[in-house]
Amino acid sequence: MRKATQHQAKVTARERVIDAALELFQTQGYSATGLNQILAASGAPKGSLYHYFPEGKDQLACAAIEKATGIVIVELSKRVIGVTHVDELVTRMFDYFIDSMESSNFRKGCPIATITLEEAAENERIRSACANAYESWLFMLTQVLGALGIADPARVSNQLLSSIEGALILSRAKKSSSPMADMKNFMLRQTWSDE
Repeated sequence: MRKATQHQAKVTARERVIDAALELFQTQGYSATGLNQILAASGAPKGSLYHYFPEGKDQLACAAIEKATGIVIVELSKRVIGVTHVDELVTRMFDYFIDSMESSNFRKGCPIATITLEEAAENERIRSACANAYESWLFMLTQVLGALGIADPARVSNQLLSSIEGALILSRAKKSSSPMADMKNFMLRQTWSDE
């Protein structure tokens, strides 16, 4: 019983570090976030960072990206249940990100976009983790669009995710959801091929 409790404490400390890193990377970026800041935000013991992430900040960033990937998949999966047309999918996806952004007072957009823009050109490990995240989201969208009868679901999922990502960046820069709303309305005016 004691071993199980110790194991749970270790998992909890590790998760707290990942959660703190994810929050800070999303809101202020990879370079601006220090390991001491992550530890302070997590409340985890000082030695826990290198105990759980012996390869340092890059390993922690990859764990945070993986967690963000799963969170978005779970949240979007909840929203696509019962979707019968692409317009419903577009609306629900845009609304999810608009709600998330507005509730954070525009401090958050896509949970991995900030780190992708900052690190992908220079850090192959982080670039690969970000690419895997986007591929996971695209795969899920492709499956949903295929089930809706879209002729080229991979192309449409790429267009949809790309439009969301670009609009999120503009919305954060303007501190307004209007770019997201404009892009949502533009996407809703598209003709989706069901052939």
